[in-house]
This record gives sequence, structure tokens and C-alpha cells, in this order.
Amino acid sequence: MAVLTVVSAIAVYFNATTTGAGTRAKTERLRDVETWKPASWAVWVFLFWPFFLPYYIWKRDAVRGA
Repeated sequence: MAVLTVVSAIAVYFNATTTGAGTRAKTERLRDVETWKPASWAVWVFLFWPFFLPYYIWKRDAVRGA
């Protein structure tokens, strides 16, 4: 299970990087999830995998270029 969590976090990081997540944001806020940078998405997925991986997949279109 730990390997799956790490692999998912790495995949989310690279996916968020290629979609341009957080490129227009100057600061990150917990409420403004669309403006999170790729590293933040990866950390949240790593820490709370069962909740944040589906949440990232659901919000991926909103994250694009935000």
C-alpha cells in the first residue's frame, strides 16, 4: 500500500506540472485548491491518499492553468 501511495503522489506531481497547476498563483491557501502548486498536490496525496487522489482527479480540469 505504501508503494501505491508514493507512486500516486509522484504521478500527481508530474500530472499537475504538465497541466500547469499553480502557475498563476502567488500564494497558496488551503481553501483555494485550484491554485495549489504541484508539490502541494503531491504532499496532500501522499499524506491522505484515499481522500486526495480522487479529489485531485475530480478537480483536475479546474487545476489546469490555475
